[in-house]
Amino acid sequence: AQGRVVVSTDKMNKHAVVDLLQSMNVPFSELGIVTANEIIVDNEHWGRVSEWKNKYDDAITNLLKGEAAESALTAI
Repeated sequence: AQGRVVVSTDKMNKHAVVDLLQSMNVPFSELGIVTANEIIVDNEHWGRVSEWKNKYDDAITNLLKGEAAESALTAI
C-alpha cells in the first residue's frame, strides 16, 4: 500500500531502528530475517532471493511474451 516501506538493517543496528520508530510513534512490524539465499517470512519459506530477483528483473519481458506488444502494454 502507499506509504509503506520495507527497511533492512543489520543485527547491530536493529535496536536503534526500533527505538527511532517507537520514539516517532511510527507503527511497524518485523517481517523476517534477510539471508543470502532464502526468504522466510513468519516461518514460511518463500523461495530463494535469486528466484525473486529474476521475477522482478524479467516481469515486463514475461508480460510481453506471447502477446502483441500494444495489447500487453495496455495492461501496464
